[in-house]
Amino acid sequence: MRFGTTPKRWAALKAIVLADWTLSEGNWRNDQVAREHRFVSEKVERKRAAGKLGGRPEPLELQPLDFSFRSWRHGGMTELGDAELTDAQIRAISRHKNARTLPRYVKRT
Repeated sequence: MRFGTTPKRWAALKAIVLADWTLSEGNWRNDQVAREHRFVSEKVERKRAAGKLGGRPEPLELQPLDFSFRSWRHGGMTELGDAELTDAQIRAISRHKNARTLPRYVKRT
């Protein structure tokens, strides 16, 4: 089983994949990832503060930008959909074998 992409394929995908990323002071930055990180950090601090009060903290309401690695996959797949790639092209990039799972990840905006 081979993973990764060929140089030719990367040349075609690079602009799409890196569209929302910027290189600043030697670090790659993505605003959506930064927002999600901030959200999770604040959520952790609220739970930590509630825990210090004793007892069980009230569950915090889940927000749509709950941070996870899955969020990156969903975001990346949405970007590919917005770039007007066909379902077959998106499946090839994401390595999805079944077209029925694609709508779960691709939310064209």
